[in-house]
Amino acid sequence: MNTFEEIIQFAIESEYKAAAFYQHMLTLNQAAGMRSFFERLVKQEMGHAAKLKNISKHQVSRSDKTDQPDPGLSMADYLVVSVDDESNLSYQDAVILAMKKEKAAVQLYQDLMNKTTDPELKALFAFIMEEEKGHQAAFEDEYDKRIQSDN
Repeated sequence: MNTFEEIIQFAIESEYKAAAFYQHMLTLNQAAGMRSFFERLVKQEMGHAAKLKNISKHQVSRSDKTDQPDPGLSMADYLVVSVDDESNLSYQDAVILAMKKEKAAVQLYQDLMNKTTDPELKALFAFIMEEEKGHQAAFEDEYDKRIQSDN
């Protein structure tokens, strides 16, 4: 169990890690369309982190019991088993890992949205969740078009 504040901090760290991962994916695929896609993802993930960092303590504390562990929030629910060295992933493995990371991110923001009573936080989490759903769908499409069809 984690507190709401701990999960927010985890989400910020996860967004930074996602941006770094997509920056690395730029080196795995040189196709022009995918390059711009990964560049856009890096910017969006960094934007998510910035928005999350701007959540005020007042917003969180007035709507949630942030100092108490919440049985419905556990970082373990949003972790994706990764490899020790993501720099050695094949493009196929990187796309599969990205799909899993985005799926976990969607669940994280869905849960955060459901846990808060603050309308501004609900709107923020809904916005980020929808962007993460778009990322997940894009990776699923990439897998279907370029990877599954090659196998």
